[in-house]
Amino acid sequence: RTREAEAAAARAASLEKAAKGAGALQERCEALSKERRAVQTIMELKVQVLLNQVSRAAQELVQGAPNAATTMSRELSALQRLVGASITALRNAEAEDGARQQS
Repeated sequence: RTREAEAAAARAASLEKAAKGAGALQERCEALSKERRAVQTIMELKVQVLLNQVSRAAQELVQGAPNAATTMSRELSALQRLVGASITALRNAEAEDGARQQS
């Protein structure tokens, strides 16, 4: 019976380890889902709006509107900053995730 108890204890330990691993995977899955939704929101509410404004400014520039170049330059700069900040945020999230996995 000692062997049976040892085998049962080993199975229990193995199951506990597997449960912890599954829990960690579930947490990672949830974090990645949140990040995906955040990126989607940024794309919909910020990037798409800026691109629409740049497109309008380009059309106005072709038509000779006097302030179109200034508007286009301003919107492109805003888009550049937004994309840069988004990339940085994703890199930081990835680094944090990697650090969490190592601990």
